[in-house]
Amino acid sequence: MEVKDIFFSVGIVSSLIIGLFTLSLGFKNRRNTLREHLYKEQISFFSKFLLNVNKLNFEIESLINNTSKRQSNNFYEILETVSYDYYNYEFLIPNNISGLIHNLIFKSNQFYTSFLSMDEERIRKTYSTYFTSYTDILNNIKEFIGTNELSQENKLLHSKRDKKSMNNILKLLVEVSGKVAGHL
Repeated sequence: MEVKDIFFSVGIVSSLIIGLFTLSLGFKNRRNTLREHLYKEQISFFSKFLLNVNKLNFEIESLINNTSKRQSNNFYEILETVSYDYYNYEFLIPNNISGLIHNLIFKSNQFYTSFLSMDEERIRKTYSTYFTSYTDILNNIKEFIGTNELSQENKLLHSKRDKKSMNNILKLLVEVSGKVAGHL
C-alpha cells in the first residue's frame, strides 16, 4: 500500500469517526432541549395545579370554620377544576407525584363526605389525612423541582458576590489610603 493510500484511508476513517461523534452530540443536544422543555412544562403545571389546590384548601378551611356552608359551597367546583387539570396533564407528571395527586383528590372527596355526615370525629380524621396528603405532594414537588437545592445555590452565589465586592472595596480603600499617606 502506498503512502497516499494510507493517508486517504486515515482521512476517511477520521471523517467517519468525527461524523458519528457529531451525530451523537446532535442527538444528545436534542434530548437536552426536549428535557428542558418538559421540565418547564412540568413547573408550569405544578404552579397552576398548586394554585387550584390552595383554592381547595381555603374552601375546606371555610367549611370547617363555617358549618352553615354544608349545603351551599364551591367545594365540588374547585375539586372538579383540580381533577380536570390533573387528568389533562397526567402525562407530564412523574409517577410518584401522580399517585400522590390521585390520593389527594380521593382524600378531599372523603373529607367532604364526612363533612356532610356531621360526624366531628370523622371530619377531624379525614381532614388530617387530607392535609397529610397535601403536605406529601408539596414536599415531593419541591424535591422534584429542586427548590431547596436551587435556593442554597442562590444563597451561595449571593454570599460570594457580597464577599467579592467587600474585598474589592477593602482593596480600593487600602490603595487610596496608601496614596493619601504617600502624599503627606
